[in-house]
Amino acid sequence: MADDDDVSETAIYKLEGGDRATNGKTHKAIFQTGFGGSKVYILKEVPTPLVGKYEVQIKVKACGVSFQDLVIQQGATEGLPKTPFTPGFECSGDIVAMGDQVSGFAVGDMVMVLTHYQAWAEVVTVPSVYAFKMPKNMSYEEGAAFPLAYTMAHLMLFHVGNIRQGMKIFAHSLGGSIGIAVAQICKNVVEEVILLGTASAHKHEKLKDLATVVFDLSAEYVFDSKQMYPEGLDLVLDNRYGEDFNKGFALLAPLGKYILYGSSCLVTPEGKSILNFAKSWWHVDKINPTKFMEDNLSLTGINFRKLFFAFPAEQGDRPIVLLRGIMKQLIEWYNHHKIKPIIDSIWAFDELPEAMHKLHNRKNIGTVILDPTREKLIVETSQLHHSKPGTAVDPKNVVEGTVIGNVVMDND
Repeated sequence: MADDDDVSETAIYKLEGGDRATNGKTHKAIFQTGFGGSKVYILKEVPTPLVGKYEVQIKVKACGVSFQDLVIQQGATEGLPKTPFTPGFECSGDIVAMGDQVSGFAVGDMVMVLTHYQAWAEVVTVPSVYAFKMPKNMSYEEGAAFPLAYTMAHLMLFHVGNIRQGMKIFAHSLGGSIGIAVAQICKNVVEEVILLGTASAHKHEKLKDLATVVFDLSAEYVFDSKQMYPEGLDLVLDNRYGEDFNKGFALLAPLGKYILYGSSCLVTPEGKSILNFAKSWWHVDKINPTKFMEDNLSLTGINFRKLFFAFPAEQGDRPIVLLRGIMKQLIEWYNHHKIKPIIDSIWAFDELPEAMHKLHNRKNIGTVILDPTREKLIVETSQLHHSKPGTAVDPKNVVEGTVIGNVVMDND
């Protein structure tokens, strides 16, 4: 692309569907073969496509793993692709090829990339508008942890929440990648922001310097918050839904805003559950639009994938201009040491089930990373047909490739 402010030619260019011409090379990619709790993945050798005229091709060095990937693994969201597919929404690496209509980049550039799935691979090919040059002092791991979490935090705080000096904000999951991004912006970018939030008890010590107060999710955080700030809070960021929805709404002051951006309460060891969904729905009070008017409150939501990848053609350049503007500012903040991703752990491709297990049990502080260059002993596909009952993938649905382990989720 020529400039961040001039993306009209390439903004709505999408990756071609179906078969694509290849360059005669191959690379490894992770495929998700179904939806469920206890999961196996397939690591498969696939043809490397030729780069399109508006695309850049990346030799991947690191891939981000987010809670959204876990939600998708379990099928607990809408608009899912047909299986098998390659998961992942962000990665970083070096440009190895680029289309003849791409400008502003060069082969060899270190970039971080947002993708609509497809990120968990050794080679990723995307429209150049979704690639961003990494700062010189940024690691590949940080690059793979940066775009999604910090863009989401920026959207919620500035574009919807209208954050300003002295605001009182409540956010769930402060130990996750988005929670940490929110906390760093509240602490280092906007003055005198009071941030309250929830996190698992074992994370509190490491988060105490990022937030004003950190509550355990099992504690009476509504009561304690009201004791501390009886006038109410200005903004609530909710990635949980369910019974926490009603609790969060009770925290708002007049003119307060409630932003829903996830439904992690639907993630269970068993996978997508109609009963669990029904319980979550039951806990949410019936929404009456006139009540928002009477109480002077606002409710809104953000869906990252629909906003930046599944937008209708009539939107034109707007989503891409927004995305690139946000990333430009975030990179400036990174260069001025105001924000910096926290890397929880780094795993090989074939350790993905263990990485997802850690996310599921909320053991991570920061972002979990996949490194396609790491190696670990793997289980061959032929063993799948001798799996014990309860393995997640039906052999007839398996793509030819290598099975990547199997980990049973738990609730500890």
